Amino acid sequence: MFEPGQCVSIDASNTLTAVKCADPHQLEITSQVSLQEVFPDHTPTVEEQDRYLQDVCTQAAQDFMGSEENL
Repeated sequence: MFEPGQCVSIDASNTLTAVKCADPHQLEITSQVSLQEVFPDHTPTVEEQDRYLQDVCTQAAQDFMGSEENL
């Protein structure tokens, strides 16, 4: 699992690897979310995850960057 502030590279086989943020990367982790807390009684479908995470991830990125404008 990656921590907020870590940068992540994705290789040709779709393997995620933490890298220094000064190195080329595709992702920067802004927060961690536990879906088990939101869906305690079942494994959420992709659609359920998308509906829940859309706003959560947008807000996490804005908070991480300091504002909507910085995003």
